[in-house]
Amino acid sequence: PGVFTGIGPAMACEAVGVTCLFSTYELARWFAYQRSGGEPIPGWQTALCGTAGGVALWSVAFPLDTAKSRLQAQGKSSVNTYKGVADCLRRVHKEEGMRALYQGYSAAVVRAGFVGAAVFWTYEVVRGALG
Repeated sequence: PGVFTGIGPAMACEAVGVTCLFSTYELARWFAYQRSGGEPIPGWQTALCGTAGGVALWSVAFPLDTAKSRLQAQGKSSVNTYKGVADCLRRVHKEEGMRALYQGYSAAVVRAGFVGAAVFWTYEVVRGALG
């Protein structure tokens, strides 16, 4: 395998994941803003909105990340060589079940929750300070 093995699935994972991250964050902030009656929302609610975004990212993108990892890990002479992302996802689901596509999800989603909270809280604080 070359240096760029798995780059397509990695880019797809990022595109799908980041779309979910920002969409969920903005939607959650909109709902929080509506509930506040148009008042600025407190930092802890911003952090919760970021947590929701991080959880959404990995909930949707994790199977693609699993496929990317398996494609990167397989050798050229591997008996179970996957032909691509779709083949990998299909075969893993068929041979190992849906749970195999989410193996390791809990650690990733807990981390993403904290990271999303910290990133978006920091973003809003800096944005507010800059005017």
